Amino acid sequence: MLAKIKMWVSYLLRAAVMRGWRFLNEMFNARRGTSLVSMGVLSFAYRRNAQVATAFQGDPYNLSSQDAIALLELLTQDAVFSGAVDAGKEYTLTAAEREYIFFTPSAKKLVLLRTGDSAKQSWISGWRGRKRPNGNYYPNSRLVRLTRALGISDDEADVILEDYWTNVFKAETEEFVLDANDFDICIGGTESTKFYRCKKCGRVTPYNVKKQCASVKCAGTLEPCDPLKDSAMNHYARLYSSSHSEPLYIKEHTAQLAKDQQTRYQEAFVQKKINALSCSTTFEMGVDVGSLETVYMRDVPPSPSNYVQRAGRAGRAKHSAAFVMTYAKLSSHDFTYYDDPTAMISGKIKAPIFEIENEKILNRHIFAVALSSFFAQHREVYAGDNQTVLLNEGGYELLKEYLNTQPENLRQLLLRSIPAKMHQRLGISDFGWINRLCGEKVFLKPPYRISVEQ
Repeated sequence: MLAKIKMWVSYLLRAAVMRGWRFLNEMFNARRGTSLVSMGVLSFAYRRNAQVATAFQGDPYNLSSQDAIALLELLTQDAVFSGAVDAGKEYTLTAAEREYIFFTPSAKKLVLLRTGDSAKQSWISGWRGRKRPNGNYYPNSRLVRLTRALGISDDEADVILEDYWTNVFKAETEEFVLDANDFDICIGGTESTKFYRCKKCGRVTPYNVKKQCASVKCAGTLEPCDPLKDSAMNHYARLYSSSHSEPLYIKEHTAQLAKDQQTRYQEAFVQKKINALSCSTTFEMGVDVGSLETVYMRDVPPSPSNYVQRAGRAGRAKHSAAFVMTYAKLSSHDFTYYDDPTAMISGKIKAPIFEIENEKILNRHIFAVALSSFFAQHREVYAGDNQTVLLNEGGYELLKEYLNTQPENLRQLLLRSIPAKMHQRLGISDFGWINRLCGEKVFLKPPYRISVEQ
């Protein structure tokens, strides 16, 4: 097993020299269950943390040496996960490489505190906690880590973050970017590199602070584990140890993308610069992607007409053979057509019917109007296709605050645009629809908080 570890690490180091973006890609995606970190192959250690760890080992914090180092590493990893990291002077990322790793061609930056103009710039993340008008802090994972590990207040934790910025990062300019050359690679499967698994969420981490899960949204406890042994038969572990490993470029193609971005993806797909497109149902009609050969469907389409539109994308070129695969999920609809696929593949296509009082459609319209009204009032939250500010940097909480004020202009707009007989049922006048958007059973909910919660 140690020989395989050396092979994996050797491959990563070669990639770091020849293609610096692969090294950064592994750092930025270290939280993924298929990453080299999650599989126990290696971990990353910020070299500058060792010099300040002793400050947490005496009074008043009394952390052990291991806990102190782990806490500082988690703080640094939060900065890495914001995307504010590059390969230093030895390698300059191209726009395409940045988009592959960080999902945006723009360079990410870190500032001490997001205020004023910087709060409106989606590519900038703040290090310290940012306060709301009422004096409370917006969600910030570093504040949570420090208060949970040291038993201190948010204000005290914020002071520590400022000290860290000054004495560890030692940023010489207002905007700061971590240098990947300041990180050491610690090889797994050795006595000096240990890994732990959360008993509750199953997340694997090399950073153990008082046995607390590395995810600030999880209250689970850590236990020692051997991810190398557990992943011995793992597909991704085998792939990493193979010399045939190559990047697979996949992009999401939905109606949420700007038209120019859709066009760029379509052209790159036709030119085979993108290997696969993950599409919503809006891709069924009106999109030309040339000689498409393969279509995968994540579930059985609602009707034969939908199936024809999706499957018919493949095999249009004269000399290509179409391959269409449909996954049947655990539902009565999918089981029905799994048992009788002919009824879907060669079924009768009915004339389309649109019901203006369809609740699903009306709810989508309500949510779209509400978000549009919110963005018009809070332009600092809107960042085009980039949802980071809305979901990860306080925008979601700001949206809920805005809706709870029940703006009269929004109420009137919805009353005019929704059929009158549906007003009471959908809760237009009393804003009862808010619970469907941001309530307990929500339509809009941040699935991950990249720079805030993890």
